[in-house]
Amino acid sequence: MPLNPTVADMVSRITRFGTAPTNRYTIDFSNSYSGVKIIQSVFLTKRLSASLETVSVPGIGIASNPQRFSSGPEREMPYGRTYEQSIDMTFLVGADYFERQFFTDWMTKIQNQGTNTFGYYKDYVCDLTINLLDRKDRVRYACKLYEVWPKSVAAIEVGAETEGLAKQTVSMAYRWWEQVEPFSGRPINPQTTGAAGGPNTRLGLDLPAVAQRTGSPESIALGGKVVEGQRIVE
Repeated sequence: MPLNPTVADMVSRITRFGTAPTNRYTIDFSNSYSGVKIIQSVFLTKRLSASLETVSVPGIGIASNPQRFSSGPEREMPYGRTYEQSIDMTFLVGADYFERQFFTDWMTKIQNQGTNTFGYYKDYVCDLTINLLDRKDRVRYACKLYEVWPKSVAAIEVGAETEGLAKQTVSMAYRWWEQVEPFSGRPINPQTTGAAGGPNTRLGLDLPAVAQRTGSPESIALGGKVVEGQRIVE
């Protein structure tokens, strides 16, 4: 794309590659690490996804320290990945207040309100998968958060002069996350050598080799298929 793109350039880009909507997504909680069911049925999982108004797709960073090896300028040297370790989720609350009750009940598994004793970590943490969909409701990106548990359930403000719908914001703690393949949930490791070989393999496809094979340097690998603009090459 030119340095100063025209309207025609932008239209061409959107026509070729499309755009990612921000209002199509689903979530899925696994069982706890000890096998305890966090959510009791597929129906309730679908209800949480349908009630979810907003969710933060987590970010990632690289921690670094300044290092000086000579009298020259310092150099920032990386030493590890950093995770935000918390995401916020906002739900539209049903008439039965399920979206609030679900998370407050989960918190009782963390600490018993009557005895003030804490449960075993493996009994109340689980994995959370966030799926991002395209306009045809196909999963295009999925990430899995590990060791998830509800850190806080926010207050719901009500009042005699307040009109509107009740919403519940929940802050979820997690340890780390990674991108996974849609449906299978297998981790995607960009440094793993796949079928085509090479260090840039993603989903078993070598991107430079794919670009050379399809004749388009802008081809990408997605879900085990080669996507070239709007054309999917099996």
